[in-house]
Amino acid sequence: MQGVSLSGDHFNIILRDSGSVVQEAWVSLKPMDTVMVQFDPDAARRGVIATRDQERYIFSSVDGRRWLWLGDMKEMKAQQWAMDLGSRISGVGMDEMEHMRLAAERKLKRNWTA
Repeated sequence: MQGVSLSGDHFNIILRDSGSVVQEAWVSLKPMDTVMVQFDPDAARRGVIATRDQERYIFSSVDGRRWLWLGDMKEMKAQQWAMDLGSRISGVGMDEMEHMRLAAERKLKRNWTA
């Protein structure tokens, strides 16, 4: 998950709630602002399933926090952001991410412990 800021002069996404409230936000595409959130998939349905709370969809992470589904992105915008983030991760001086290096050497255990 990427960091989101709701304050400031710049925005790169517009969020709208189920009513008509519009919020301009800035989604940071810097690797340092990436946060890993772990969800438990439903074994029978083979996916992470939201619960419905009135008109909202809520996901619960393993640590008990609740996450609100904000909506879908247009495919081309999502692809552009994925490419932007990916190019920053593979930039000069970043041969591979540490957790990927440890995983490749089988030194990384579940729950990100070495």
